[in-house]
Amino acid sequence: MFPAHDAAQAVESLDSSMRKVVAKLPQNVATNISYGLYFSDLASRQFVDSPQSFADYAALLIELNLKVTTANAFPFGDFRAAEVKEKAFLPDWREQSRVDYTCRVADLLAQLATSDNRLSISTCPFGYDAAAACEQSITNVRLAVEHLQQLHQRTGKHIRLAFEAEPCACFSDSVVLIDYLATSFSDDERKYIGICFDLCHSAVTDEDYQKVIAQAEQQNVTIAKVQISSALQRDSRLCSSSTGDLEQLADSAYFHQCLVDDMLYADIAKVPTATRAEGKTWRIHCHVPICYSDYGSGWLATEWRPAVEAARAAQIKDFEVETYTLSLLNTKFVKVKSVEECVAQEICAGFLALGLDTDGG
Repeated sequence: MFPAHDAAQAVESLDSSMRKVVAKLPQNVATNISYGLYFSDLASRQFVDSPQSFADYAALLIELNLKVTTANAFPFGDFRAAEVKEKAFLPDWREQSRVDYTCRVADLLAQLATSDNRLSISTCPFGYDAAAACEQSITNVRLAVEHLQQLHQRTGKHIRLAFEAEPCACFSDSVVLIDYLATSFSDDERKYIGICFDLCHSAVTDEDYQKVIAQAEQQNVTIAKVQISSALQRDSRLCSSSTGDLEQLADSAYFHQCLVDDMLYADIAKVPTATRAEGKTWRIHCHVPICYSDYGSGWLATEWRPAVEAARAAQIKDFEVETYTLSLLNTKFVKVKSVEECVAQEICAGFLALGLDTDGG
């Protein structure tokens, strides 16, 4: 997924960046990958208003042999703004604009989807602050569910709205989120509701992935997709080089929630100076490439393979390699000359983890 602020950029990201990725993949991988859509609110409106632009986008997907089964409707606005932070959650599910945006993305996904079932749209965990878990949000989610039900009846496309737990947000614990969905929505409504299980977020909050999978099954809440991703971790105090890396991350546009010596902080800037100097174990919300395990200066990737194996054992079949942050990382973490090359390596790593063949033949 390559984020784009408007429709023209969405088309360009396919025609340029994703074309380069496909060219770097082994043939049988390139012919069997799906593509996760990301349309901002602006891009989704422009595609609705310009059928020709949307047709161009659809034609590129076909040309590149990219199947579509999922979309990301978490970020509403410009995800490449100078400062995003908590704005990534706005508008939240208390606002009608979040409903309208989500339904519009669902309509576009239904037109592009290459299958009828197991389609999903990831979304924010109701909002950033705890107050977002309220009756108004539930009412608005029901409006979106009603739209998905009608869309299913009209087109045959079954799309689930997948709430994604985020560290320090309204729901940062996937088990708590699962329980909330189970108690707030009926069995019929939950046919169109699930969770997006992000393994980077889960690592930062130190979740037990076995418990998440078991709770979802017990509560009859679908894990609509598992996002294969790694957080940044270390098991030693910061050195001078890693302190510089941390400062660079702190200056970025996004929240980098941190678990330092078992204490969770909403952002790097919130970590006390003494804790920065003395902290011995770190986990940072920074989606780093899954195809590497060591980034130097004591930085490592959190492990994701056991969670993927457990999900596969539980018959979960929808996995997504999360790549949207790679172009924002410095070369220390990406390691290769181009983001497209890194994305290609990510896709192959995901294929291997899922037991799929990546040979060129």
